[in-house]
Amino acid sequence: EQKRKYLPPLASGEKIWCQLFSEPAGGSDVAGLRTRAEKHGDEWVINGQKIWTSGAHYSDYGLLIARTDPNVPKHKGLTMFFLDMKSPGVEVRPIKQANGMQEFNEVYFTDVVIPDSQRLGAVGEGWSVSLTTLMNERMSIGARLATGVPEMFEFCSNLMLEDGLAIDDPAVRSKLASWAVKASGLKYTSYRAISALSKGERPGPENSIGKLVSGLMLQDIATYAM
Repeated sequence: EQKRKYLPPLASGEKIWCQLFSEPAGGSDVAGLRTRAEKHGDEWVINGQKIWTSGAHYSDYGLLIARTDPNVPKHKGLTMFFLDMKSPGVEVRPIKQANGMQEFNEVYFTDVVIPDSQRLGAVGEGWSVSLTTLMNERMSIGARLATGVPEMFEFCSNLMLEDGLAIDDPAVRSKLASWAVKASGLKYTSYRAISALSKGERPGPENSIGKLVSGLMLQDIATYAM
């Protein structure tokens, strides 16, 4: 029932969702979160804070991971929910960046009531649900990572050095070849991950590795270009 109601408008872009994971005290350590969800009958009451939430200021719904049992190991006491971002008690505060944009947000929850029907997965299994979410997110990001290689080829094809075009310099060509091989590896690793997902398999670490390799390669290309 939830899939029929929420997935079509999500897929069409009619409704926007955000991920309410990171917290001020935990950073990227999702399991270290402190936002609490306490059960009251058929409802949960949420209190806490999230930070660095992309798009929260224009999102319709949010995926929220909260601590439902503080007396077990930190990975075990988590539960995943979803909520309407216009729910009473939800306050979104955009974070102004150095470039003047406001892409990230702080989100505060004060006695926010969520029905148990908006729980995703079993109570205490939020860590597993969050891993599935993050792996799919990384696959989505990894599939469209920029490498900078085509732009560098074009740059070197038009850059005139003392001895001629940069593209004709053996040292430059060697660097370009190295980057091209890495870019090809990233592309086919991404294809492999997408193929696995289409077969119902869970995304693995491939795209996290791809994000790391791509970032390092972009830094290397930018440094070499300068």
